[in-house]
Amino acid sequence: MVKSCCVFKCTNKANAVAKEKRISFFRFPANKRKRAARIRAVNRKDWTPTSHVNICSEHFFNYWHSDDPDDDNYVPTKFSY
Repeated sequence: MVKSCCVFKCTNKANAVAKEKRISFFRFPANKRKRAARIRAVNRKDWTPTSHVNICSEHFFNYWHSDDPDDDNYVPTKFSY
């Protein structure tokens, strides 16, 4: 199964192009608080991510996620819609 980003209208997939652009893919965290915050940020109606769902680094400032709730990169914030 190919990793792809779950964000609406994002077409990033884990392939040679993503590797060249240095795009990383992150699973939704198991931590309930952090997982709920990311689900709210992705903002998809009636949607619950499975253990195989990913979000790409292009939706985070500095292209990486953080475990600190006070950090801007705790949840994805860069969306094109």
